[in-house]
Amino acid sequence: IIVSIFIYSYKIAFILSAIFIISYTVIYFFLKKKLYKAGELLSDDQISIQKRMTESFSVIKEIIIFNNQNFFSNYFSKDRNKIYRRESFMWSASFLPRFLIETIGITSSLILIIYYYYLYESISEVIVTLSVFAFASLKLIPSFQAIFFSLSEIEGYSASLDRVKNDLVNVQYDKVKNASNKIQFLDLNNAKIIELKDILFLYPNKDLPSLEISNLKIPMKSK
Repeated sequence: IIVSIFIYSYKIAFILSAIFIISYTVIYFFLKKKLYKAGELLSDDQISIQKRMTESFSVIKEIIIFNNQNFFSNYFSKDRNKIYRRESFMWSASFLPRFLIETIGITSSLILIIYYYYLYESISEVIVTLSVFAFASLKLIPSFQAIFFSLSEIEGYSASLDRVKNDLVNVQYDKVKNASNKIQFLDLNNAKIIELKDILFLYPNKDLPSLEISNLKIPMKSK
């Protein structure tokens, strides 16, 4: 479609393309930081609501006995409403450009058509040109909007990705202490299987182990 409209009228196609690209770029960079910040706050709210759920279920008997259900449900509702607001902002920001671009596109097209009418004074040429670019816009704008929506979602949820990435980068998994209490560095680049034998873990002041593995083989790159 893009090639066709450039062949039909490269001047109008070039002007409209420049207007569309500049508009989408300006809107995206205007919303970029706001989407990332909303993603950070959304991540915090999700952590908060998970914490409240864990705390509530861990003392569910006490909550029922003291009849504190409303207290905890109100806390849960506040966190849930925050999450809804963050998500609605991210969705609204992703769909907002479509209405602006359609308005800009229609206005620009009409201005160009009026200009061509005064230039050539041919109403039939104006109607044909308007029809061609209107049809092209109907087909192209949803595709451009889908691209913008995907970029907005990536930007919004990249805050959560950055947090996970930082955790993985900053935690060292390649160290282990041997029997002599010395640190060994493990070379996992060429390893095919990780094998765990006689693994035991106890929490402080506990008699029973919370983790006990006699023998476990984990192939590399497996779950």
